[in-house]
Amino acid sequence: MDYEPVSERPSFSFQEALKATLEAFPEVVARDLADACGISPPVISRYRNGRIDIPSGKLQCLIRHLPQAAQAHFYALIKESSLAAGESDGTLRLMNDLRKFAKNCSGREFNTLLQVITEAREASL
Repeated sequence: MDYEPVSERPSFSFQEALKATLEAFPEVVARDLADACGISPPVISRYRNGRIDIPSGKLQCLIRHLPQAAQAHFYALIKESSLAAGESDGTLRLMNDLRKFAKNCSGREFNTLLQVITEAREASL
């Protein structure tokens, strides 16, 4: 599939990135995503068109059920937007590492992570 390189695209919100990803990957069927995530297809349509918001958990579910190439495209759009907004590549890597750790760690490790973050934030205030 040919599509415009990410580096030539403007900044994207999550809604715009999902819309652009589904347009770039027409083989992805919104109904299948909706069924996998327990939402109706019109909800996806309204979200893509900026008429409603959806809970972050539902958005994460939609992204998880995209094919790997479509997921990579979505995240590349978001990364480009974050870099355009001034977030460093190192910050993005750290956030990605924290997401992976939080997803795969034990409950005890997760609680420790939250404690470290809370203590660091309180110290900075």
